Amino acid sequence: MSAEERFREVMKMCFRDRRYIFFLAGLFFAVLVLKPVIPGRFLIMIRPPEDRREEKVPQSHLVPVGQDMVTREIHRFIDDRVERATLSRRIYWKRDFSTLDKYLNGIERYREDLSKFYRVPEDCRSAEVPIRVSETFVGSVGDVDIHRWVLTLCNGQLTTVGLVGVRSGAKKPLPLVIAIHGTAGSPERIFGLDGKEDYHHRFALRLAERGYFVFAPLIVTELAANTHGSFNRSRNEVDNRGLSVGVRLAGIELGQIMGVIDYLLAGEVVDPHRVAVYGISLGGFLAFNLAALDTRIGVVVVSQYFEDMEGKFTGLEYPHPYWRYEDADYIFFQDILERFSSVDIASLIVPRKLFIEVGLQDPRVEPAKKNVREIKSIYSRLGLPEDSVQLGLEKGGHEVFLKGSLQFLNRYLHP
Repeated sequence: MSAEERFREVMKMCFRDRRYIFFLAGLFFAVLVLKPVIPGRFLIMIRPPEDRREEKVPQSHLVPVGQDMVTREIHRFIDDRVERATLSRRIYWKRDFSTLDKYLNGIERYREDLSKFYRVPEDCRSAEVPIRVSETFVGSVGDVDIHRWVLTLCNGQLTTVGLVGVRSGAKKPLPLVIAIHGTAGSPERIFGLDGKEDYHHRFALRLAERGYFVFAPLIVTELAANTHGSFNRSRNEVDNRGLSVGVRLAGIELGQIMGVIDYLLAGEVVDPHRVAVYGISLGGFLAFNLAALDTRIGVVVVSQYFEDMEGKFTGLEYPHPYWRYEDADYIFFQDILERFSSVDIASLIVPRKLFIEVGLQDPRVEPAKKNVREIKSIYSRLGLPEDSVQLGLEKGGHEVFLKGSLQFLNRYLHP
């Protein structure tokens, strides 16, 4: 007998026997009057099946009582630690401005400490010359020939892939530029090979057209956003996997690029005295720190990255702080603010040339202005030309401009 047939039989029995009618009426009355005190579980049992839907929990009940107060106290506690970190940096840094040689000798220990923060593998820093295992001709864009290289480096433990762009018939040795793409980019994108125009504006190709030997390494990122709007899920996953064994993705990528420079300077194609790095966004982070760690780099262009590290990492009111980003764990390094600010890292680039590229619509403008003033003062105290450090502000947003930055490169590298 089906449920419907059983229900009909019950109803017939009720109407035959008035006692059942009184029972049902009493039950109905009890539900209406006593509902507030009847356990919810019992009500679900007697509720018609079509009404047994899961009740929505009010949003206010999703946060435990008192959590807002507790988190506010934690944020105040963090603010206190941020202030202490500023004091720790002042105590930690002991720069000797008496002579340039003493300054340079004195900052070597800080360069070593920065390398440890990023966990640059030792095998990448004191390694044999890398081996190029393959070279594939990709194509030509105008008079620029583009090849794909695969190299094993860091004593054979790692492999890197990149595109090389050189103008046909260019006279060697050539000035070298390591061109590093940003998030949602690729070597193909910055050489204009995939037919898509974005914030990179094909800057690697444009540099090659002007006579530079350009190497564009592959940096881990994604070309399309996931459902959370993140382009760096795989980057975050790789970095998180290595955390518990002391491996950081940024350190590996910095070590890989150092290995590429080892390989290029061991040959006769590029001029070892004319080496530069140019990076945008995530690539700007790598370019900035690469120049701080590798003194063979004479000129660095940092595009759309240079800003107030303290605000970017910890600020509650700072525009677009990293700690609010989806899949941004890879950019955080334990206790780094107790030792390094953006100005401190830049002080490791002295006396080499530094160009900061910022779009006027980018929120980094004001922090960049402040930091550049502080860096210029370091150069000035050492008797170095203040124009060794330049800030290029251009109309636009988060993008490569290659205007003032190109003039800066040409001035010091003479392609």
